[in-house]
Amino acid sequence: MGDSSYRRYNLIAIGLAYLCVIGFGLYGRHFETLTGDLTRIGWFSENEFGWRGEQQRFVPPLAPAATLDGRYDIVAVGDSFTAEEYDPGITWPHFLARDTGLRVGVFDSGIDSLDRVLASPAYREHPPAALIYEVVERSLIPEHRGGDTANCVAARPTPRPGLAISPRDVAAQRVDRAQTRAWDDWPASYAMNYLLQNALRWWRGHEATSAVRLEMTRDGLFSSRHSRGLLVYAEDFNKVNWSTADWTAALCDLARLQDRVEANGRTTFLAMIVPDKLTVYAPYLPDRRLAALSQLSRLDEIPSVNLVRIDRALDPAARVDLYLPNDTHWSSATHEMAAGLVLRALVERGVVRGLFQQIEGQREDDRHLFLARILLADAGIRDVMEGEAEPRAIVEAVGEFGAGAELRMGTEILAVAPVVIAERGVRHHHPAIAEIDIDEKSAIAVEGPFRGPLHAEERLEDP
Repeated sequence: MGDSSYRRYNLIAIGLAYLCVIGFGLYGRHFETLTGDLTRIGWFSENEFGWRGEQQRFVPPLAPAATLDGRYDIVAVGDSFTAEEYDPGITWPHFLARDTGLRVGVFDSGIDSLDRVLASPAYREHPPAALIYEVVERSLIPEHRGGDTANCVAARPTPRPGLAISPRDVAAQRVDRAQTRAWDDWPASYAMNYLLQNALRWWRGHEATSAVRLEMTRDGLFSSRHSRGLLVYAEDFNKVNWSTADWTAALCDLARLQDRVEANGRTTFLAMIVPDKLTVYAPYLPDRRLAALSQLSRLDEIPSVNLVRIDRALDPAARVDLYLPNDTHWSSATHEMAAGLVLRALVERGVVRGLFQQIEGQREDDRHLFLARILLADAGIRDVMEGEAEPRAIVEAVGEFGAGAELRMGTEILAVAPVVIAERGVRHHHPAIAEIDIDEKSAIAVEGPFRGPLHAEERLEDP
């Protein structure tokens, strides 16, 4: 009798366990597939914050991961806004490679540091025409606060290699975000953890992960269903602890870095400081103190440094999804815009010669498509429809067009690369930061001050 009762108890327990798994699996199936790093680490729903529409990716990649023994026309060194660990083909170097036809090598600064790149024999023997250094705002001070403030002026003359460019007639592939699950995908464990983490968030009354949810005062800045919601990294708030001296030291370090890169007399240095997501969307938050955290305007203090001022071009009101709503990274449209700004800087500094400078006569390809994608905004050319059409808003015509010549859809300088993250193993998971007490009013209450960088620019892994 005792054995029978024990056996019946076990069967009931096993049955209840199976029912729980099935129940959580059914609940989990209503969640859209995880693609964003912020929804992943913060246990937020893709149903609420997932981007809608489409992004773009180049397959195969046009600017592959570089090697220390490789030779390149242009080298890009940066964090996850530049380099990609998974699903390459989405960041701005690929658009730059398309628009120039040059060999662009990409180094992940978390793997191959700038010092290591500059010290490599291949770099010293065959230096590139340009080195573009990118760093996200939240890492600027931690990585450059040791700069010498005695002299903040880049002294060396910038080389002007004058490379010829030949844009590639390559189209990026459309990328859609998966919103349904396969019939055999029953994410029971995810559903259980989602409920647990959100219950803890509700019980504590504040965020306990390294992703923070805020509410904006305006709709329509994102394509997500909850377009007023803003997800950011907790590290974006670290700027509150940065001093004026820290900023000065970092800016001076950029000047020294430029002199170091350009010391060979053959390589032009460009720096691009990518604003944090919080910096770009802070004007639309009810707590006005958040808009004062960033001091990127101080980049004006180093005019001798060759800067790509992407911070001036990012206007959320002008374009939906400048940053992906579920992610800390740009959309594909913003990556393309960044590539356009980089190319403009390269042309202005004589690193490359624009098509208007290097071509006389032949302006169209064999399909009557004008290939000068990036420089059109400068030349004022739009909607070329007739033969011998004259460009607008320039001093003199750049040439003649055959009848029926037209411009590509991607020709404008403010055109953009998606950050699409697979559900398996994308980006390195971060340890939890000090618990922060930030509610939907976006006040800056903190249980413990943020200390040091958590390398949010790195990729995350599936928890």
